Amino acid sequence: MNKMGIADHFVTERLPKPLSQFARTYPLVKLEVEVNSGIALMESLDAYRLNLVTANREDAKQRPGQLLFREALVWIASKDFELSGTASIPLVLSPAPCQFRREALVALEMRGKTWTTVYTGNSVPSIQAAVGGRSWRECSWPSLGASRNENIAAGFPEL
Repeated sequence: MNKMGIADHFVTERLPKPLSQFARTYPLVKLEVEVNSGIALMESLDAYRLNLVTANREDAKQRPGQLLFREALVWIASKDFELSGTASIPLVLSPAPCQFRREALVALEMRGKTWTTVYTGNSVPSIQAAVGGRSWRECSWPSLGASRNENIAAGFPEL
């Protein structure tokens, strides 16, 4: 049995087409797919519970792999989000450990910005609901699918 792991934030945008192509091309190959966080999947790969992982990789272990694509890390918020001048930035985040969470918090810390975690979601749909349904700030990736509020980029650190 071939076991593949794919990071949850790639599922909606990147998984359907390759999986259907694989099934058509290799109809006799049994494939088991696990969707989880990139960190959890890399741990499963290290423990030989998975044969292949598609995930973002920013780790100190420098595992071998092949670059499939690049995605920029961006700040997103609902269209009606406004940040008052001195307020603590309300964040919607994935739980630790999470590369995106870590990079966002480090970037804010380096700029001396304060923040409050107002929502923690462990799946892309839960993050989408929180960002789309409320006026909260979020550190995310383009495949999240939420509307990007271009007005929020000013004054926020590069990710």
